[in-house]
Amino acid sequence: ATVVAEGIETEAELACLTGLGCEVGQGFLFSPAMPASEVPALLARLGAPRPARLGARR
Repeated sequence: ATVVAEGIETEAELACLTGLGCEVGQGFLFSPAMPASEVPALLARLGAPRPARLGARR
């Protein structure tokens, strides 16, 4: 099973989750919230979405 951490906002939270073995997450630390109307343009720029691996920051 894969555990996805949601709401990661700080480097300290990221370090804690990584230390606990969590490998997938999302949150403001990676990208701020945006209106749904902006998502298609973001996906067009980035390509197909992939889950972020917590140990591999942008």
